[in-house]
Amino acid sequence: MENPIETVASKLSKEEKDLLVTLKSSNDVQMRNNVYSTPALNEFFRLWAIHFPSVKQSISCKGCRETVVKFYGRVADFVSNERLLASEVKLAEFKDIVGKKKKKKVLSKK
Repeated sequence: MENPIETVASKLSKEEKDLLVTLKSSNDVQMRNNVYSTPALNEFFRLWAIHFPSVKQSISCKGCRETVVKFYGRVADFVSNERLLASEVKLAEFKDIVGKKKKKKVLSKK
């Protein structure tokens, strides 16, 4: 069975992924004061309705809010980790290319 987090992440555009990561971060800051970020909450519920139309969630239900926020928080973490891994691969490829430069012979002075 396919991982729903990966499935949802694969369906998001680059802009949606950027927004999701930003909103997750903003919500995390707000949650330190036990308050949801309204823009984040609205976007998470909008995305939920798109990706899971048969699974109804109500924004006024505490358990529903926790579930939706937790799920899209995990999607945002998955996207961030994907980007981190991609940048590490690019860095490794760059280091490999740079490391293959021909070394110049240094003539010793005698």
